[in-house]
Amino acid sequence: MAIKSEQVATIWGNWDGTGTVSVRDSYGLSSITDHGTGNYTMNFSANMSNNDYHCGGNGSQAESSVGHYDHIQMLSYAVGSVQVVTFGSSNSPDDPDDFKIVNVSVMGAY
Repeated sequence: MAIKSEQVATIWGNWDGTGTVSVRDSYGLSSITDHGTGNYTMNFSANMSNNDYHCGGNGSQAESSVGHYDHIQMLSYAVGSVQVVTFGSSNSPDDPDDFKIVNVSVMGAY
């Protein structure tokens, strides 16, 4: 069976979201826009065919975080970007936190 493009991560990124955002490695990612504490936009190098793609991620507030309840939420799905908000246990559950490690992948068709 042949693998179709929408069956694999078409876009992915690994970045440091603390201080000045720094992309460690990526594929199909043109840039990260930092909107403030724990709030980023992942900009794609090419538009997706629609905004119904799958997006998932994980991350951590620290490189050796243990006991944190870190999580990532994706918002504002657009054909050329997705908003990524990171939350951790260092603040209240409703307040975003900057993460040292952010990993996000997008699966869908261009």
